[in-house]
Amino acid sequence: MTMQRMIGTLALAMALTNLAACHPRGRAPRAAPVVAPEVDLTRALNLFHRGEFRRAQIVFQRVGFQLPPGSAELAEANYYGAECSFQLGDYVQAASDFRKVSDEFSTTEYAPLALLRAGDANLRLWHRPELDPSYGETALAIYQELAGRFPDSDAAARARPHVRRLENQFSEKTYKTGMHRELPHDGAGAGRAAAARGQLPRDRLQAGAAGDLRAPASLLSPGDGARSHLPRDGRFQRDAVRSLDTLSGVAGVALFGGSFDPVHVAHLIVAEAAADALGCAVRFLPAREQPLKRGARAGHQATPEQRAEMLDLATQGNARFGVERVELGLPTPSYTVRTLRALTDRAAGNRYTLLLGADAARDLAEWWEVEALPELADIVVFARPGASVVRHPLITRVIPVPMIDLSATQVRARVKEGRSIRYLVPDPVREYIAAHGLYLGA
Repeated sequence: MTMQRMIGTLALAMALTNLAACHPRGRAPRAAPVVAPEVDLTRALNLFHRGEFRRAQIVFQRVGFQLPPGSAELAEANYYGAECSFQLGDYVQAASDFRKVSDEFSTTEYAPLALLRAGDANLRLWHRPELDPSYGETALAIYQELAGRFPDSDAAARARPHVRRLENQFSEKTYKTGMHRELPHDGAGAGRAAAARGQLPRDRLQAGAAGDLRAPASLLSPGDGARSHLPRDGRFQRDAVRSLDTLSGVAGVALFGGSFDPVHVAHLIVAEAAADALGCAVRFLPAREQPLKRGARAGHQATPEQRAEMLDLATQGNARFGVERVELGLPTPSYTVRTLRALTDRAAGNRYTLLLGADAARDLAEWWEVEALPELADIVVFARPGASVVRHPLITRVIPVPMIDLSATQVRARVKEGRSIRYLVPDPVREYIAAHGLYLGA
């Protein structure tokens, strides 16, 4: 055997040895299993409904490259991908993606829904209505387009209160040299507008019960520090409410939770007072099902999405207000600890503070996994003048709010009895309730 052949043989042997080392038993590597896009789509929808919007968005984007063009499945993937952007607060991207769905899949059930949400996204971007009408005008044009293209759709019906409200708002306001001026109107109109914005003067609020403003909500606040622990004996003392307005504001966004069935002006006034006291924006957090109001006590007459839509209507025009739908995608009942964990997973590093009514604070011992709260959140209690608050090591501060004799139960009862709810709820909410026939059998 010549030297050249010997070298070639040795090289071949070394190559075969290396191949065997990389692939035991000499077997060729198996290709990774291919996941059908329909399976991925189902997985993404499950993630979405669990409130894991970031992960769902990634899967929706991947599925979008795998599904056949023009298919109903692709329309569904693109629509929910846009909804993920909306829920994550990327309203510019959401508006663009919803518009594409409505244009590219105009014959599907998602086209009218996408137009509705494109309008909603533009309303979320309308932060300074007193200075620039652009986003509001765009939203109005989209809602009007929806009514023209899909007049008999449920989405068009849901958009009508938006259209009426925006048309009224633009008819009453002018934009001149960057300043926002309100046209003259009667005292009742002024009161209605102020009530809808949650900005009634505090000196005009009369004493009374706070109704059903008992549900917990969260206040986004950065920072760490020592956390209190639950008392072992479970006994709490009460202190009279003291004004703590001298405390510094809380950075971030307040999440004000509750059933909101329906949202009414008392909710808005309390949220405005909390925003003033804490120096932060407020996002309303509608519960899918409150654990302490289950069964006969739950009494929900509107669906979770209807309650969220009424909140959308009630909070428009107030740049400090918004709606957080995370609980609508979580399992029932809507436990606060579970909600906090979902929010933490979505935005790691945030520290939360629960905003509770004085009545709700009494129920802390009954909360699911209450022992986990110190690691997840602090608690701020809002209370009416003269109210008492339980002394609890988890309660870090108390803020005063006005007293208003109004509850959602009273609103529902008046609707059932055929009585007026004007000035008790914002006008767009009143119109929505009438258009959908809500609470007639409450």
